Amino acid sequence: MIKKFLLLASFLVFSPCFSQNDSAFQDGEYLKFRVRYGVFNASYASLLLKNKVYEGKTVYHALGKGETTGLAKLFFKVDDTYESYFDKNTGKPYFFNRDIYEGGYTKKLNFFFNFDTNNLRIKNLENNEEKNIPLILEKFNSVIKNEKIEVILVNNGSTDNSAKILEKVLPKYLFARTILVPVNQGYGYGILQGLKEAKGDFLGWTHADMQTDPKDVIKAYEILEKENWNKNIYVKGNRKGRPFFDQFFTFGMFIFETIFMGKVLYDVNAQPNIFSKEFFSNWKNPPKDFALDLYALYMAKKNKLKVIRFDVLFPERIHGHSTWNTGLASKWKFIKRTMAFSLELKKRGVK
Repeated sequence: MIKKFLLLASFLVFSPCFSQNDSAFQDGEYLKFRVRYGVFNASYASLLLKNKVYEGKTVYHALGKGETTGLAKLFFKVDDTYESYFDKNTGKPYFFNRDIYEGGYTKKLNFFFNFDTNNLRIKNLENNEEKNIPLILEKFNSVIKNEKIEVILVNNGSTDNSAKILEKVLPKYLFARTILVPVNQGYGYGILQGLKEAKGDFLGWTHADMQTDPKDVIKAYEILEKENWNKNIYVKGNRKGRPFFDQFFTFGMFIFETIFMGKVLYDVNAQPNIFSKEFFSNWKNPPKDFALDLYALYMAKKNKLKVIRFDVLFPERIHGHSTWNTGLASKWKFIKRTMAFSLELKKRGVK
């Protein structure tokens, strides 16, 4: 019922595109809806129309908002914003913004309309790493002391300006190179392509969102160095500084995975992960999604590798926005997917 109101708001925002010169609305009009279940307020949706100046021209600005409240917000948070700038006479849109959060599902999109060229440009504002690229490269540059270390940045079907930024900044860093995955086929798929391209005897991965400090990647390699580059060692971070709810969720998954899989599998999504190329070469049909984290740690335990964990801080992202595992709905989806893959692993009898 909530989503119906939000879709209605979305339609109303777009509807002026089909209006006639004699407008059926005017500056200052305001609509507000309240959704109730019995005596409980569940959500609000509103639509406001105002005169605004857009690129030097007076236009209509329609702003639609929808959000859950009270207990509904606790169990399924919705916080949606739709806004459109459109011509007062023709109703043609100039700009449209969609910024939604629905139980962990998010979209942050800007639409730019150009009717002179019949062109529509869409900019995706979320979950992209373009602003992080210079930061992470410079951070690696400050901590890498061994010329044998290479950093591969996987452009996993990005929709922002990552490719252009990589082309511009990479020549400054001799230790770094990039590979392109034209179409995003999943988190795990992108990582696997990078691992296949790596030249070293020891491989690993971490995220490019700066939630894992590059110095922790170097720390993992230093641990391996102290172990005389033993190929039967798997080094993995152990996240600290996370919100209580995320820690509680991780602990619950730890209990399930440990009992179901018969191996101690705690904080499987922690970064970085470092291991030998020989270990990687023995992987059979690894998953292409977020279950890759679980698969890698499980395989290390299954093959009796010595797993060394070390603490890493896990702060908020500097730039970008995560679209997975960020709310109850997305966590439930993650739980189901993880359980399904755990069952698949047991059926395979992976060795």
